[in-house]
Amino acid sequence: MATSVSDWQKTTEMTLPSGNVINLRRVALLDLIAQGGVPDTLSGLAVELVAKSQVKLDAGQLRQYEQIVNLVVRAAAVSPPVTDQGGPDSLAVRDIDWVDRVQIFNWTNGAATALRPFRGDARGPAKPFNAS
Repeated sequence: MATSVSDWQKTTEMTLPSGNVINLRRVALLDLIAQGGVPDTLSGLAVELVAKSQVKLDAGQLRQYEQIVNLVVRAAAVSPPVTDQGGPDSLAVRDIDWVDRVQIFNWTNGAATALRPFRGDARGPAKPFNAS
């Protein structure tokens, strides 16, 4: 039996470090990149953020990181909705504490983060496998 539409649309209620509560849906950063939701100028840093557990950022990259986090928060927030500017029925992304936004970002990319230990720090081509 196929999964119902309502099951596909389920959200997760999360209490953020600020104490505020938000309903979220999973949004994979790599999916946003593939769908063109991340500008080309940010996609390299976005992939690096998902692939590595620690990334050293300079001031310019920190601003780009904030843009990526904000993009994911806007895409993941269901209730209340989050937009760039906010309005009578939505929050402006900058109205959400930075720590809360980072928690949302980390939660949405949980599956990719869980794979980090298996990726290792590969440099260059994989070594040949000898089955003998």
